[in-house]
Amino acid sequence: MKFIASVAFCVFGLASLPVLAEDRASNQDLRQVAGYGSSATECGDPPCLTPADRARLDVLGASIRSRSDLRAYLSTTPRGLSPLEKLSPGAKRRFLASLFFNENGLVSYDYSDLARELAASDIYRLLSLFGAQRTVPLIKELRIETVMDELSVMQPYMRMIDDHEAYRCIGGHNCIHNPGMICMTGC
Repeated sequence: MKFIASVAFCVFGLASLPVLAEDRASNQDLRQVAGYGSSATECGDPPCLTPADRARLDVLGASIRSRSDLRAYLSTTPRGLSPLEKLSPGAKRRFLASLFFNENGLVSYDYSDLARELAASDIYRLLSLFGAQRTVPLIKELRIETVMDELSVMQPYMRMIDDHEAYRCIGGHNCIHNPGMICMTGC
């Protein structure tokens, strides 16, 4: 089998994901490469990360887990280095205003402007700031322009996690219907 390309994906948690000429890897194969699964049998040899483990690691590795973290990030990060700067000023303001944090980190956000202005891989990078990159596959009408965009959507979605598209966190483990929003585990 010929390899069309081999792409290193530290940013996506995939060491190396070959794109094959004759066929593409199945979602099950991707779960095995990335070490995802709901059980050790599903994701291959140990170590295996369950969806809950992966979500905890994403949040622990996040730069922004609270409003105070967000203020610090915005005041110390050079504009050219922040994925937030790819948004128009109005979209950035609306997105930041939509963020809902609790003791578990980011638990809700409005993705409307993200989907309108950014490609899928840019959204992935932006949401990684908050440990919310796992929610990219939930976003409606994603722009897919590159292989990176495809892979950010193909990343194994962790179905065991309790994330909801078209819902907003109102606190106390309660989400209410709200189109364009995502309510995340930990609300």
